Amino acid sequence: MSSYRAGVSRGLLAASVVGLALLHLLEPSYDARTQTLSEYALSPSAWVFTLSMLSLALGSALVLGAVWSVWLRRRWLLLVWVVGLVIVAFVTTDPAGAVATPTGAVHAAAADLAIFALLIAEVATAFSPRSNRRFAGVCALIVVAGLALSPLLGFGSGER
Repeated sequence: MSSYRAGVSRGLLAASVVGLALLHLLEPSYDARTQTLSEYALSPSAWVFTLSMLSLALGSALVLGAVWSVWLRRRWLLLVWVVGLVIVAFVTTDPAGAVATPTGAVHAAAADLAIFALLIAEVATAFSPRSNRRFAGVCALIVVAGLALSPLLGFGSGER
């Protein structure tokens, strides 16, 4: 990846994080322990959520472009991540406690597939023959900690 593309990718990924942090300030009634991040799309600040997801998708797409010829099998997992993020950005979730709708089911499926594809890609990368063993251990620890903490934090590896 050229230094310009790497910089753009980092900027887009950082913008996504800033957008999600901004949402916490714009929507103080949001409770991360009981609501999913996707529920920001139901708030008056929905446009910030949409831009954050699109920024994350575009930054990830630049990374995908850089590794396309190297990650022969894993690239499809990263592609599922990117497509899933775009779907999450444009297809809203159902409000907590509401009757499930087809739109909400599409959103939930896209979110779950995207998250699991990214986790599998991370583990596959960590344990690839060219990987540093210390890196593999750190990745495994992050994945296990993320899966263990997600129910406590109210977000992570699943939509309701």
